[in-house]
Amino acid sequence: MILFACECGSPYSVEDNFAGGTLECTACGKGNQIPADSDPRVALVFRSGESEDGVPMLREEVERLVAAGEFTETELIWDGMTWRPVTDVMGGGVLAASTVKPELRLKTKEEGSDEEDEDLPFDDIEPIQKVQLDDEEQKHLPTQKREKRRKAKEKKGGAEATGLRLLLRRASGNDSSLGPRVNIPIQLFWFLIVAFFGFRLGVGPLISKMRGTPTYVVVYNHGESVCIASLGWRRMKKEIHPGTSVCFEVYVGMRETQTVTLTPKEGGKVIKGRVPMWPGGLTVVNPGKLGTYGLWELDAVRDEKLSGADMKRLAEQVGAHKEPNAVVRLVAQGRRIAKKALVDSRTDAVFTSDKYEFQPSIVSGDAVAVAEFMKNLAETREKSKKQHDLVTFPARQTVDFSGGSVLFDANDEKRVQMSLHVPKTVFQAGKNQTIKLKGNPELAVTGGKGGLRLSIEVKDHSSKFGSRTYKGTWRYEAWQSRGKWDWKWSFAGHDGKAPKGKQTVAFRYDRSRKETGPSFR
Repeated sequence: MILFACECGSPYSVEDNFAGGTLECTACGKGNQIPADSDPRVALVFRSGESEDGVPMLREEVERLVAAGEFTETELIWDGMTWRPVTDVMGGGVLAASTVKPELRLKTKEEGSDEEDEDLPFDDIEPIQKVQLDDEEQKHLPTQKREKRRKAKEKKGGAEATGLRLLLRRASGNDSSLGPRVNIPIQLFWFLIVAFFGFRLGVGPLISKMRGTPTYVVVYNHGESVCIASLGWRRMKKEIHPGTSVCFEVYVGMRETQTVTLTPKEGGKVIKGRVPMWPGGLTVVNPGKLGTYGLWELDAVRDEKLSGADMKRLAEQVGAHKEPNAVVRLVAQGRRIAKKALVDSRTDAVFTSDKYEFQPSIVSGDAVAVAEFMKNLAETREKSKKQHDLVTFPARQTVDFSGGSVLFDANDEKRVQMSLHVPKTVFQAGKNQTIKLKGNPELAVTGGKGGLRLSIEVKDHSSKFGSRTYKGTWRYEAWQSRGKWDWKWSFAGHDGKAPKGKQTVAFRYDRSRKETGPSFR
């Protein structure tokens, strides 16, 4: 064991095999050359509660502590051969010269005479008697300052050591006597890793389930074969047919990213994609970016109107039992309005609810839970005050406008599905038959490349035919074929007096207003 001290006074002890090396002082930071022999100024002291190998201390510090009475018989000092009590080796601040019991030299002096010094042994000294003083006498006693006993343990070099400083010294690894080195960054790193995965895999999902905030992931299959869709490390699997979608309900504790895998059932190319998930979120997945989705801004066209003149002309044509050709212009106008609402067509890999809006029908599961989920999404969008375009697949959407609505299909713009509020309440079905309504009826317009088809249905209407009054349903139908129109009005109802087994009576008025009926069935 080599004992030495830094220039700043901090003592150290190292093994003999470290002779010639360099040791950085923990007190001043200076590098010290380790000598081959021990410094006589440094002693190795064993103190209760310190290292079993002993603590290096300056001899002058040991002498001071012995003189102050802070060392007892339990503290030992290494004399080069064995451990001995410090109080036996050092006394009065200097090394003891022999093992002879020390004596006290007393000198007495009287007034007017000098006497020789007398040596008395310690055993001959009378013990000091304790004197009881009253309160008044104690007030006149001189005050005596006492040095407070150090509460902190002495560390190497005599400096006071706190728990934090000891931990930092263990972290530095320069003092082997304090135990194994503590790597604080690594321990902090592992603590954070354990806390993160503990919350992500256990506590977090449990909290989301208790709060009723599921996460939905909708996966589409835009391929031509049946596939198996699997989600994340949970290995949730569902079969998905071409042109359809599946919905996964998952509970997560924080925002995370998982992998969606689409595997063809009969073999083929496997498609994978990373999708974001968070409590209360909705993610729509477009595997392989094979599908084209429509982005709609419906509020932008909600106040749009069709031509008032064309609407009036159509109402007059239907009301007068004439060819309804004015509807052709209205269909073109409705298609233009719907096209304005289609902001874009995209093939993104994922669409998320923090950026887009989705139709409620896209999510499947418990009806009550899904309704509550979509309600919460709507409230979140309102609070964010951001524009959330509606995402649909395919790029087909019914667009509302002032006076009606129209279905627009970006992949089939010739398709027609339209609803119009006809501004008329009186319609001439036949020469002697008039239909009076309480409000404007709704005209449905459908069709495509082959032509258009119009229809109006009025239920629970009472109409008089001859001397009888019937209650039933009026239907108006018009159809276009090869540019030519045909139309009719028909009625089906009863009066309670029809022949047995024939409860329904029917009347029909063709384009010439000719009445056919009554017929029973």
